[in-house]
Amino acid sequence: LILTEFNLYFNQGYELIKDDMKMVEEINKVTDNKKKYDELVAKRKEIFAKALPDFEKAYSINPNDTNTKSILKLTYEILGQTEKAKAIN
Repeated sequence: LILTEFNLYFNQGYELIKDDMKMVEEINKVTDNKKKYDELVAKRKEIFAKALPDFEKAYSINPNDTNTKSILKLTYEILGQTEKAKAIN
């Protein structure tokens, strides 16, 4: 049951950020357009902010899962929460 709950939270978070590589590619294409760049970066942060509670919950259930640790650390970094990112080993 715990594994099911873990998977539920992890998958909910992942579903929100699954297209992140496309978003990063789009951001990289508009580096010369500051307004569009800032809009896309803000949108990316918003998506990660929505996914954060799910990743935190998954991590609280299974703190040894390497995928969860990596994605939670990345999420913290994107959101500028560097101290929290550093705390994940």
